[in-house]
Amino acid sequence: MQINLTKWFNFFFVSALIWLLLEGIFRKWLLPSLTVQLFAGKYILFSITYLLYFYNNPKIRKPKYLFQFFFIFFTLWCIIQIVNPKMKPPILVTIFGYINHLFFIPIFFIAPYYFKTLKSIDSLFRILAYISIPIFILGIIQYSLPMDHFLNKLANDEQGAARISTYMRSNSIFTFVKNFNSYLLFTIPMFISYIFYRLELRKSVFLYVILIFLGIVNSFITASRLPIFLLGTFLILQIIYIYFRISRLRKTILILSLLSIMLGTGFYTTNETFQLSVNNFIYRVNLVEHFAEQGVEGYSAKDRIIDRLTIFKFSEEAGFLGFGIGTTYQGTGFYLNKKRPDIKFEEEGERVVLELGVIGGVIAILFRLSIFLYGLSLLLKSNNIYINLFQIFLILQLIPPLLFLNNITVSYIDASLYWLSFGLIISLNKIESSLA
Repeated sequence: MQINLTKWFNFFFVSALIWLLLEGIFRKWLLPSLTVQLFAGKYILFSITYLLYFYNNPKIRKPKYLFQFFFIFFTLWCIIQIVNPKMKPPILVTIFGYINHLFFIPIFFIAPYYFKTLKSIDSLFRILAYISIPIFILGIIQYSLPMDHFLNKLANDEQGAARISTYMRSNSIFTFVKNFNSYLLFTIPMFISYIFYRLELRKSVFLYVILIFLGIVNSFITASRLPIFLLGTFLILQIIYIYFRISRLRKTILILSLLSIMLGTGFYTTNETFQLSVNNFIYRVNLVEHFAEQGVEGYSAKDRIIDRLTIFKFSEEAGFLGFGIGTTYQGTGFYLNKKRPDIKFEEEGERVVLELGVIGGVIAILFRLSIFLYGLSLLLKSNNIYINLFQIFLILQLIPPLLFLNNITVSYIDASLYWLSFGLIISLNKIESSLA
């Protein structure tokens, strides 16, 4: 009997993507005693997916675009870290470093192998919409429950719950608030684009309008400043792009924008949960800024943004080579902290430079910049309205990692969504070329 490897590739790729979303359900509630083993599930599923893909596509194509060259440079720089002479960390630390920096990158070139038509991408967005219904509802329910309630249980008993006063900062089915924020930052702009896509096809958009409102409520419930700022920026840029690029949608945008403002205002004044979440978010922002005024460094929004943007803060300590890949990873006990307790780090950019050195930091920046510029070039040259509507929200997903405003190194949700977004951009370009 002949085995259909393409069919198995499709199965494992879809399973891996679904597991990324559902992992928290098992780790928090169904099988909490196996939380460490379950954490490895996604790596197993993606590893099988990669093996099936490379078995079906053994031919390695010559690099053609700038981002492909930087992908090679970045990968090689990570690999040679195994002989980094500065700190000589244990091999386990190095292996985890490889996983953090490189494991999810192949998603961007296997995604076009699966998403070959607009119908397949349309199906992805519809499935995410249906999955988002219980995810968003659960987030709102958690907010009104006591912090010790079963639904507010965390994957790690030693992990402190994030809260504002007596209210839980909901994480829905995810293990961390930041993972839920990453999901919201991906899906809400996706629903915006999908609404206009469906309007062009003269299909109902009621469900997706509801999901946007529920998603925004959940964003305020998480009370995370940067994700809410990024979400607002994304939505504004998205609307501006559609307004000026797709002229026949201008009247629709104006009408929908006006209705959204009216409905949002009405929803805020009549819905106690939404009103409470917004007020608590404002309270948290004011409280944090108050701490900053008292001289607590790192609390203010300005301090946090500066920390994230100044990735070469520890360039003198790290040098050209860095301390070794994986040395800042919490999963191996912050190996660098044990050796150099004087270095206090948190943000992704700082970690990249500390691990890979100034040279690695520069390569990482150029790699991400080349990805963004390539995606932007595809967006600007595209003339297909349906392709445009999908591309714009995906391009926006490439901006935060470019500025090191989120963490695609040690956050598997951020990493998988980043590389999936880039893979879908490439898929859309191939789809448009096939339609020409």
